[in-house]
Amino acid sequence: MRPAVYSVHRHEVEGIGWTRGGYNINYVKGDILREGSDNKTYYTLSFNYDFLYENDTIFFAYSFPYSYSDLNHYLENLTKDPIRGMNVTRRVICKTISKNNYD
Repeated sequence: MRPAVYSVHRHEVEGIGWTRGGYNINYVKGDILREGSDNKTYYTLSFNYDFLYENDTIFFAYSFPYSYSDLNHYLENLTKDPIRGMNVTRRVICKTISKNNYD
């Protein structure tokens, strides 16, 4: 699986956000045993990446980030939908450390 990549400069110039990037992608089984597992080890991901711009800030992730705002937008659309909204009830059960609602 190719890493997800976000280039701040590319987003500013081309309007492109998160994409898949990198090459020579390898997952190698490690020697360190995972705690509480039956002889299961961790894997190490390695890959090459060619930077497109100088003085850019690049973020790498295993999968595309799904933000709190994305979640709220999705839940709002669910509750507003005339069909699906009949089966959805949102209720705040607590607040996060950041004072966000936790539905």
